[in-house]
Amino acid sequence: MSYKKFFSQIEDEILLDIFNRHSLHELVTKGDRIITEYIKESYIHPNVKIAKNCTIEGLVYIGEGVSIQDYAFIRGPVIILNNSLIGKSAFIRNGSIIGSNTIIGHSSEITRSILLNNTSIAHFNCITYSIIGSNVNFGSHACTTSFLLKNNNINSLDIDMYYYIDENNKQKVNSKKFGAVIGDNCRFGAYSMTNPGVSMEPDCIVYPYTSVRKGYYFQDTRLSDRRERELV
Repeated sequence: MSYKKFFSQIEDEILLDIFNRHSLHELVTKGDRIITEYIKESYIHPNVKIAKNCTIEGLVYIGEGVSIQDYAFIRGPVIILNNSLIGKSAFIRNGSIIGSNTIIGHSSEITRSILLNNTSIAHFNCITYSIIGSNVNFGSHACTTSFLLKNNNINSLDIDMYYYIDENNKQKVNSKKFGAVIGDNCRFGAYSMTNPGVSMEPDCIVYPYTSVRKGYYFQDTRLSDRRERELV
């Protein structure tokens, strides 16, 4: 499946190369390995603004103009590209890539996910095992979930974890967790969430407090209380 029907606005050369070399599910399930293919030793650009009381561990690449605020925690391997903001008390876990000009707000957590350029994660969000497109906005407390409640053994891989390639076809993922594939220009209202296995084309809107069921959502879909509706 071509990534371009979801992500046509990638501006960062390293991300273009990564997306051209790997399938979407590999970007999530093999994030640590993919990052270490590109980064052999840590690099932090000289003009990065790093608060004294934040923590950076492991292998990291942090680009020009990045700002990392108080009490943020970055655990590599992680890539953070130019002019992005890591907010106060944010947690960036290993296997994650943050595109340029992207905001990770106060107390938000990013786990084994890729966020493309010019995207905003407001505050108190949790993005897990997902790929988030360019120019996407997540309102306060909006999140992507990645673990099926029907799985009784958290360490078992014997589960039916997948995401949708299109309306009728699914891609099985050899992982106990997988979140969502969210296309460019999507918007999520406060306290909305995606269940594991959501694939969403660009320009969709999810209204506040909406729980999005697993499945494939076409471009310009509007979702509220699990029902489509017109934007008002």
